[in-house]
Amino acid sequence: MTYTFKYKHHRAWRWRKLTGVVGHFYDNQSVEYVDENDHRITRQPQDRMIVYFADGSLKAIRGWSECELELGTDWVLFTKREMEKKAGQPIQLNVNA
Repeated sequence: MTYTFKYKHHRAWRWRKLTGVVGHFYDNQSVEYVDENDHRITRQPQDRMIVYFADGSLKAIRGWSECELELGTDWVLFTKREMEKKAGQPIQLNVNA
């Protein structure tokens, strides 16, 4: 089971639609490493959304803090199914919420 991931830059008119999505993750971590001269280097937070597809590929959307996201009922059902797998029991949705 997959879901559709719709996003756009907040100044854009058109939404972009990604289909066949099996997960997404907001990456805003700073990166720290030591270079070959033993200097500690810190990079700014990544500010990107990583989108995972059913075929094993992924897409990184940079500048995510300036984007809008729209997830539909297919995402709700996808999430419900994943929760039921982990819990090992059915989960009721609150349709009045």
